[in-house]
Amino acid sequence: MCTKRSSLEHAQSFVNSLLLSLEEHSIFASLNVKAIKFWDILLWIDTNDYIGILLGEEEEGNEVTVKLGTSNFIEGENYRNLFKQTLIGYLVLVARNVRSNNSVEEQQQYRLNLVGNEVTEQMFDFLNNLSSTSDIRENTDLRDSIILMVKGISHFIGLDCIVYESISKLRYQLLRMLNVNDASHDGTWQSLNVSCTLTQLFCSVCCQSSDLDICQSEAWICPSCGKHFDSFTIEQLLIERVNQLLIAYTIQDFKCTRCGAVRRHNLSLFCDCCGVEENIISPAELRFNLETIGKIAQQHDLIRLSELCEWILF
Repeated sequence: MCTKRSSLEHAQSFVNSLLLSLEEHSIFASLNVKAIKFWDILLWIDTNDYIGILLGEEEEGNEVTVKLGTSNFIEGENYRNLFKQTLIGYLVLVARNVRSNNSVEEQQQYRLNLVGNEVTEQMFDFLNNLSSTSDIRENTDLRDSIILMVKGISHFIGLDCIVYESISKLRYQLLRMLNVNDASHDGTWQSLNVSCTLTQLFCSVCCQSSDLDICQSEAWICPSCGKHFDSFTIEQLLIERVNQLLIAYTIQDFKCTRCGAVRRHNLSLFCDCCGVEENIISPAELRFNLETIGKIAQQHDLIRLSELCEWILF
């Protein structure tokens, strides 16, 4: 919720008064709503992709909070760091300008100038230097990572409606440099909120069990004691998960594309309604799941799991 208040004290007062009015309403009487975090500036996509400056008890004691699940799909540590640092730098500069007590019009103009100058120059320099040192067209993984960086940075900064038009023009120009149509599937932003949850994962330190989403957690830490989970145990569980995916794909049923009925005869190509029989689990879905687990294995140096995914996808 955006309070549009200039200070933490005023924002807290606004939220408290709003919550009190909700409690007095009979529809919301059974709800217990409480404001836990106050943000100075926040760029929010979902619970796995956001970046903001979190306010503490004192407005001076703030910190930059970063959770960018999209960065897990960018190949190369240098490119992931550049993706994060670009967004962090933009956020810090905007926050510094907001605290300077400038008028609303001056703040909006500052953000427009920031996108038109700093962000534009940084992204153009990056692509020009990259094209002079490596061939993006021949390296598919590198090209996909750069495209994802461009789309991610543009989408995050474009959450501000004031600079949306400017950042959209920049995105169009950058994608043209990569020979990508901005209206195509490759040039359009799509959420990469992928989930792979290991349920009831046992911690050998505190003897507590919890669920762990390995796709959204850069560090696999027990929520109870804060200690790291055993990576060997997680690798074994993921290898078992890959085997389950293969078994499910191998023994799956077929369904009719027309009526949706499950195929009753193993060798028939068409349903009784003349519809075509197709896999319930498509090859593209299996490949996507294996590629996702393979990227996680590479990121966390799980060698056996990485080799298994590569062997299956080969």
